[in-house]
Amino acid sequence: MKPLNLIILGFLLVIAGCSLGPVQEIAKAKAAVTAAKAAGAEKYFSQEFKSIQDSLDAVLTDAAKLNLVNPLVRSYKKIKARLATVAADAERLAQKADREKAEVRKEVNADLEKLDSAITATKELMQLAPKEGKKLKTLLETKAKEIEATVKKETEIQSLKNNGEFLKARQAAESAVSAIGKVQDEITSAIENAVPTEKKK
Repeated sequence: MKPLNLIILGFLLVIAGCSLGPVQEIAKAKAAVTAAKAAGAEKYFSQEFKSIQDSLDAVLTDAAKLNLVNPLVRSYKKIKARLATVAADAERLAQKADREKAEVRKEVNADLEKLDSAITATKELMQLAPKEGKKLKTLLETKAKEIEATVKKETEIQSLKNNGEFLKARQAAESAVSAIGKVQDEITSAIENAVPTEKKK
């Protein structure tokens, strides 16, 4: 092949290479953002995840615009740098989400243990309550239903935890612990009010 032809061929290869754009960098950035979302970043750190997603969308838009520029003058250097930043930020956020998820899981486990103990204690308190008095009997029947509702809620929380819905599980567990605590207080107060004055002394 003549030297001139080699020069032309090389020139065409350079142009062809430029026209492809930062394909690998785009793929890496997209994969990192997808991995961050899978790790729960969108749930645990929604604002940070949105910022990274917006950055990715913006750089992809700019890359698409740059593709329309003459291959002889365009440069993807800044685009590649921005894509690298997006990928790095997404990877860090994924790790952060994994740590947060593990912490929330621990909190859910602790709340479930607390809830289970509270349910047991409340049932035992029910057994100690006097059976006389229509008003007290009605209240205890109502509280018995509330205890059973809390037991069902405990099962639901366990199911949420098993499905990886730790944020929802934590919220539900905290609410259930508070609810069973109020039931305990109401039963205790009812028992104390039902005890005759002379027995209190």
